[in-house]
Amino acid sequence: MILVTGMYNVFYESGKVLVENAPQLSNQYVVFTQAAIDKVTPGFGNLFVAFALLFFVFTTLMAYYYYAETSIVYLFGKKRWGSFGVWGLRVLIVIAVFYGSIKQATLAWQLGDIGVGLMAWINLVAIFLLFPKTIRSLKDYEQQKKKGLDPVFDPEKLNIKKADFWEKK
Repeated sequence: MILVTGMYNVFYESGKVLVENAPQLSNQYVVFTQAAIDKVTPGFGNLFVAFALLFFVFTTLMAYYYYAETSIVYLFGKKRWGSFGVWGLRVLIVIAVFYGSIKQATLAWQLGDIGVGLMAWINLVAIFLLFPKTIRSLKDYEQQKKKGLDPVFDPEKLNIKKADFWEKK
């Protein structure tokens, strides 16, 4: 939408202007979407971005909270440490939401970038550790397909431990 309406500017790393289609926006990147929507439906850009951010932030916070709580319960169980960790997480989330609501958005974006970066690194490490099992599973799948079989995942055959979800009871 930003490109179609021409509501963008492009800058070199040095800050010098390369393309200036919207001189009134300068380098305020956040308002490009608002300006693009305003160009199509005047007066609606601010409202649209505000509601979009509200829903994005709410769903993102709920998802991250769910991931964190289930991870704490998985790692520490539902007993003493798990319960303590979940309550600590709840307090931390409330403090973070309050702090984020009274501070400048730049700090919130920086902290968000750090959090997403940490999650990406953790996921990359997990993918690296799971790679050998994944390759074994893929080769087994391909062999079963070559034989004309309906592929069935058998963790014991592939020497994958603690995969009791697929075991028949």
